[in-house]
Amino acid sequence: MTPDTTIRSSAPLPDLETLDRSNSGWLSHSRRVAVLAMEVGTTLIEPAHRELLAQAALLHHYPTVFLKPDAWSRMLADLYGPEWRSLTGCEHSPEFPPAMVAEVLRALHSRRAGTASGPIGRIADLLEVCCLFDERLEFLPFEDIKLKEILTEFDLMASSGIFDAATIRALRRFPLASLEQVNRLMSHLPVFPAVAVRVLSTFRSSNSEVSPSQLEALAGNDQVLAGEIIHAANSCVYGVSRTISRLGEAIVYIGSDTARNLLIAAAMKPLFASVAMRDLWRHSLDVAQLAHTLAVKSDTADRDEAFLVGLVHDAGRLLLSLLPREIVELHARVTEQGGPALMADLLVSGVDHAELSAMVLKKWKFPEHLVEAAALHHKPELSREPLASILYLAEILSGAKEDIHAGTRIDAAMTRLHLTAQDLVDLSDRTSPAIDAIRGAA
Repeated sequence: MTPDTTIRSSAPLPDLETLDRSNSGWLSHSRRVAVLAMEVGTTLIEPAHRELLAQAALLHHYPTVFLKPDAWSRMLADLYGPEWRSLTGCEHSPEFPPAMVAEVLRALHSRRAGTASGPIGRIADLLEVCCLFDERLEFLPFEDIKLKEILTEFDLMASSGIFDAATIRALRRFPLASLEQVNRLMSHLPVFPAVAVRVLSTFRSSNSEVSPSQLEALAGNDQVLAGEIIHAANSCVYGVSRTISRLGEAIVYIGSDTARNLLIAAAMKPLFASVAMRDLWRHSLDVAQLAHTLAVKSDTADRDEAFLVGLVHDAGRLLLSLLPREIVELHARVTEQGGPALMADLLVSGVDHAELSAMVLKKWKFPEHLVEAAALHHKPELSREPLASILYLAEILSGAKEDIHAGTRIDAAMTRLHLTAQDLVDLSDRTSPAIDAIRGAA
């Protein structure tokens, strides 16, 4: 039976400007639901109805009265920007009339348990599942639960008739790779650079500041490292009036502290050598620099360790990049369309990249407290180490949208580090010219 697609409400349409577009929480949630629904719905929703699914997902928190024919697309553009269609990968799909979008939203908000039928019902059922799934992700800061347990909850709801079994089977396609499959990729990881091992060993064994002569000895045996430091010293950001050609002079010019961090970063740069990893390398440099600054400001952790773990805090993403191409493409698609990296991680492997980072750092024989900081940098309240809170705040300051930020978690991290919101604002503007130089050369 063809569903009635007319809009039944006769209430006047409010002016679009009265909509609260400042509520970024609702908009972000709706965007995530749209991204998730498009992936889960691949085997459930016919291609001809995917645009309808996308539009209904983006608007699922708004009353159907707003979907007046001459306003619905304008509202989508106002809420999500003129490129809203690219958020869902439906740039070239036919536009659906607002009456059909309204029908889906009515079905979503008024349907009884287990009544999904026809395309309208299937889309409504899928949206409710994806909405609840995203809300479970939003609640993760307040509980320690795995994806397997969340999916078990959905199984129970399907068996009770709350959701259509076909919808839950579509959700159950994920994760696409098992943790065992990801584990097997460990042997394909690049070897931790030998020169980085020597650098770190020297820093750990030294009871005082590493001298310029020690830094010169470390970098002097590696032309690439020496070249990175000399390049940084000659960078235009330093305003050098003459060309510096000697390593020792370059170290003195930029300072031992900056040279030390630059040496660590340059030694580890080959780990991120592939073109696909360049954005991760730049992000790692940003977080390392911010973590160093936060450690100095808060005086709660060693600044060199903060910089080091900042460089490798997302090493788990190296593992994810080794998965089959179709899985890597799904991860990229979810993040490019507005889903947080942690959601993409769960859909791909069932765990987040922070847990995978801990696995990688254990393989590279990092100290246990640095492994813990990396493992919990998205759940810093569970860590004994202030470094986890430092990494969490550094990620936020870097502008990365890897998880669903929770105000309580941010407050707890700031309290742990004895920092204020103004401290974070002030710290976010500080940069290191040397690190900027190596970032620019990435």
